[in-house]
Amino acid sequence: MRKESIFEGVFLTIFISSVLVLLVLMVYYSRKKSIKVKAYHFEKYDLIIGKDATEIFNYYNVTEMHGLSLDGAISRIVEGGTYIDGLSNYHPMDKELDMKLKPFLFLNIGAINNDYTSDEIHTLIMHETMHMSVKQHHYQWDTQEEEIITWAEEQANMIFKLLKKDRYI
Repeated sequence: MRKESIFEGVFLTIFISSVLVLLVLMVYYSRKKSIKVKAYHFEKYDLIIGKDATEIFNYYNVTEMHGLSLDGAISRIVEGGTYIDGLSNYHPMDKELDMKLKPFLFLNIGAINNDYTSDEIHTLIMHETMHMSVKQHHYQWDTQEEEIITWAEEQANMIFKLLKKDRYI
């Protein structure tokens, strides 16, 4: 057997394998939604999805909110961190904290997709929906504990399904 035919066979095998790997990667990444800020407006709050922590500040066009800052987010991202993975709070312009402006629940999909397992995603979403539920139920743990937890569970399940459906996770 000639050396050239062995070389050609190996080259062809490597080439075909490389093309197959590229095709698999293209299909995988085409199924993932490109990350850009997205807001879902629900009756009691807004769900905001962003690629990193700066997007919640940009969405509301503010540089500070709730003790957090855009500069802090940028600094932490430059250091290799995330600053905010999830955040549930009052609308930044709601100075009376009366929820006349809808509160928000923010999820940093860039951090979630890089750092979280599926179980941890569920936990983060539940954590943030618990914060939202406590606000929605006016901090009435003594009389509405079950309602607070149930509402948070329902919202967490709905958000997780929405993120799967819209291919964020």
